Amino acid sequence: MKNKLKQIWINCQSAGYTVLTLVAVVLIVLGSILMLPVVLVLIVGAVVFIAYKVGMTEDIDINKPYDRYKKFRSYNEED
Repeated sequence: MKNKLKQIWINCQSAGYTVLTLVAVVLIVLGSILMLPVVLVLIVGAVVFIAYKVGMTEDIDINKPYDRYKKFRSYNEED
C-alpha cells in the first residue's frame, strides 16, 4: 500500500510539472505574439524618426558666415 501511494504521488507531481510547463510555454507564445505589434511599431517609429532627422540635416557651407561657427562639423578646419 505504501509503494502504491508513493507511485500515485510521483505521478501527480509529474502531471503537475507537465501542466506548469505547458502553461508557461503557452504564456510565452501568447506574450511574444502580443508583443510583436508593439515591437514593430517601435522599430518602424525609430526608422521613420532617423529618416526624418537625416532629412532635416543640412550641409555646412564654410563660405556662409553662420555655417562657419556651427557646432557640429564633419571636418576640422582651422580658421
